[in-house]
Parts: sequence; structure tokens; C-alpha cells
Amino acid sequence: MEEYLGIFTKYIKDNYDTDNQLIRLKYFHSLEVAKLMLKLGKDLELNEEDLNLAFFIGLTHDLGRFYEIKNKGRMNNLTFDHGAYSVKILYNDNLINRFNINESNSLIIKKALYFHGKKDINKNVNEREALFCNLLRDADKLDILRVVSEVKREFNELPTGYFIRNYMNDLNLDLHFRKNRSDSVILYLSFIKDLFFNESYNYAIENKVLDNFIKMIDVSSDNQKLFDILVNKVKKRGEENVREKVRTLKH
Repeated sequence: MEEYLGIFTKYIKDNYDTDNQLIRLKYFHSLEVAKLMLKLGKDLELNEEDLNLAFFIGLTHDLGRFYEIKNKGRMNNLTFDHGAYSVKILYNDNLINRFNINESNSLIIKKALYFHGKKDINKNVNEREALFCNLLRDADKLDILRVVSEVKREFNELPTGYFIRNYMNDLNLDLHFRKNRSDSVILYLSFIKDLFFNESYNYAIENKVLDNFIKMIDVSSDNQKLFDILVNKVKKRGEENVREKVRTLKH
């Protein structure tokens, strides 16, 4: 893993301006996601080979973001497919050859990087591929929440009906329908509510990911009741986890 980190760091320093605030943000985000992949992978009792693979996937998942920042000056999920471009950099540009990665894991890596920022995962993935796809999506969401919880946010406008309905009905949210800042708050709450692994949700609770996010939200009096309902929807996930643990112990 130290070898992967060294190669990755050298690649970033050689190709990007590390004095650029967004480049630095993405670099440290990549490191944190890799660490989370390792932590969650251990919680899921992955073997040593798979832990190494998980770490590598977390480290390289946002390669396309670095390119986007350098060439477009910003990050925009609606105009640039950074997951697909991450795959391009690794495989079409042959960056993968610098790492000691088993070629048999190529499809897992490609699919995990490609789908990590998508609305959902294509059904054309096998069980092992789905494991790493969902592990990366969880780790990425958890660290994005860490980042967005560092600044104040507003829940003062009326969210769009689409975001409220899909959130409450446990349906995926499409960024194309996001209209205001309140929609963005719902999107981030969904990151916690929709975590795939219970281990990921437990990490979020133990590390106060939800609490830290809520503290940074300025909620208008008109929206307070709705906000409480949305937050309780997240907390209900914890109650379901507890019930599942009790059910498992009884059997």
C-alpha cells in the first residue's frame, strides 16, 4: 500500500499544480477514501489481497477530477464524467502499468471507478465486482460528507418535490433535477441514509458524520419540520441495523 501511495503521489506532483486548492482538496480526499476503503474492508473481513485492491481503488478513483480541475478549472458532475475519465487515465494512458496490480482485477477496477459517481450501478456486474463498487461508493460518500461539513449550508428554500419524494421513498436522486441549496442538503442526507453496507452506516454514526453535517445546516423556521422528518429518516436506518443485529443473534 505504501508503494501505491508513493506512485500515486509522484504522479499527482509531476502532472498537477499541488498549490492549487482544488488539486490539494482532491489529493487528500483520495487519501482519505483509500483509508476508508481499508477500514471498511477490514470490517467486512476481506483478505489481504482484497484489502490491497480496495486501497488502490480508493486512491485512484478520482483521477479524472484532477484532469477536470486542470483543464476546466472546476468540478461539475453534469458536464464531465470524471469516473469514466479516471478509467481512461489508468488504462488508456497506461498509468496502471506503474502499479503492481493483478491483471485479473482489471474489470473490478474499471467498474468501481466508472460507477462510483453514477446514480446507480449497472446490473451487469457480478457479486465480486458489486462488492468493490459499493465499497467505493460508500467510502466516497463518507468522505464527501466530511468535506461538505466544513462549511455552513442553508435549508431555507423549499426543496423540489422530486427530491423530497425520491428521498422519502428510498429512490436514487438525479442531479439533473437539483434546483436549489435545500435540494443539495437532501442529497447529502441521502448519502448517509443510502449507504450500502451496515458497516459504513455504523462508521458514520460512530464518527458523528450525521451530527457534524447537521450542525452546519442553517434551517429556516418554515422548513424546520420538514428537515426533522428528513433527518429522522436517516436515523431510522440505525434502528433497522439494531433490529437486524438482534434478529441475527436470535438465529
